[in-house]
Amino acid sequence: MENINKIIDKNFDEEVEFLQKIISFNTVYDFNNATDEYPFGKNISDCLDYVLERSEELGFITKNIDNMVGYSEIGDKDGDLYGILCHLDTVPYNNLDNWKAHPTSGAIIDNEIIGRGAIDNKGSVAATFYALKALIDAGVKFNKRFRFILGLDEESGFKCVNRYLNTEDIPKCSYAPDAKFPAVYGEKGILSLAIKRGFEAMPMEPVILLGMTAGEKVNIVPDKAVAYFGGKDIAKIYIQLEKFNRDYIKFDYFEDKMIKVEIEGKAVHAMNPETGVNAIQRLFGVLEKLDFAPKELNLWIKDMYQLFKYETDGKLLGINMTDEISTPLSLNFGMLRYDSENLQANFDIRYPVTINPEYAEETICNAMKKTGTAISILNHKIPLYVDKNSKFVKTLLGAYRSVTGDNREPIVIGGGTYARAFPNALSFGPIMPDDEDLAHQSNERISLLKLKTITKIYAKAIFDLNVIEKEIIKTTKIR
Repeated sequence: MENINKIIDKNFDEEVEFLQKIISFNTVYDFNNATDEYPFGKNISDCLDYVLERSEELGFITKNIDNMVGYSEIGDKDGDLYGILCHLDTVPYNNLDNWKAHPTSGAIIDNEIIGRGAIDNKGSVAATFYALKALIDAGVKFNKRFRFILGLDEESGFKCVNRYLNTEDIPKCSYAPDAKFPAVYGEKGILSLAIKRGFEAMPMEPVILLGMTAGEKVNIVPDKAVAYFGGKDIAKIYIQLEKFNRDYIKFDYFEDKMIKVEIEGKAVHAMNPETGVNAIQRLFGVLEKLDFAPKELNLWIKDMYQLFKYETDGKLLGINMTDEISTPLSLNFGMLRYDSENLQANFDIRYPVTINPEYAEETICNAMKKTGTAISILNHKIPLYVDKNSKFVKTLLGAYRSVTGDNREPIVIGGGTYARAFPNALSFGPIMPDDEDLAHQSNERISLLKLKTITKIYAKAIFDLNVIEKEIIKTTKIR
């Protein structure tokens, strides 16, 4: 591996430029401009085409599957197929004032590459691409087929991998470089649901809550929530708001006609909502102390505040599930929309890996009935739980330990990766065990040193998988 690591060092400036290039594509799912030809928007497809073109230059076999997913493959056509599962799409970026550089700039500041996707998941794409390039440059003979699968809809619903699984070869084993090191043998169940309710408009009332909005993705803790008030007596609300001596509340008074209330929070990934600050929960903490119409909505917000307050474990709802393997259940109040009559709120709930999915779904939905609204399940991804003593897991773990000297054991996470969509799969990196998870946050970034280390870990992992005689990984089906 010494020669391969030297090649990685030699190619590193080129790898950085490659990562900056793919960061420059705004690969947020473009709902407004999605077409039959470009189901997720043209920008995401352009990014895929760029990676596939670069792959062809290295001699990979490539395929773009309906601008939904693509792959680059190298190796013995008769060898076992191994998958490396990455994605090019990203979550939206907001609050540009909080960024040190534009999210699509790929700027290098303090030896870190800043940009949306730097960690989730374009950094892994660059590291994998240049790990494979180093092996090719070193003259390694590939005994297996390694297929670098690139999805375009990981953040919004996995339609990309579902398209792949419909028609393409299924890898014998796969790993997704989209989580944490040293290796991940379990991913919590993820239940996304929505609650909806209508409220009668009351245009003649003295103070009216006209609208609320917060959140762009249910899997991000919202960092901003906005409410609008109108009515002939809105000065009353202004006086009440002035009593809140908190730096996270801002409000504007527009010519005695409307008040805009803006609440700030801290965005983080929904798998660890306790590390962020939820702007919706803060907003409800303010609104429940105010008097406004519709009265029914006023009372509902007070009830919602009592059900959630600032908690992220579902304890107040009675759904704080735990087990001995993973972290406890987490709940993210991810999105809120109210337009003076209709309200919808979306939640991301992640439950421990050994909890029966049917039991979890029934228990959570029954608890959510306390909100007094119509409940609909948007998505349910059952837990992933694999045998951490399998040869496949130990091979990946060995690669990490060889490069870093860190002998920690594999872990269970709250995140959800492509690994749960493929048989015999788990997630593997790129975040180091002691590093802060910056995915979905302002100033998402990766250090140059970590990027190089990650590339060497993936090169070692692919090298070792290439020579392994027999791989066994057991996926535990939890029912």
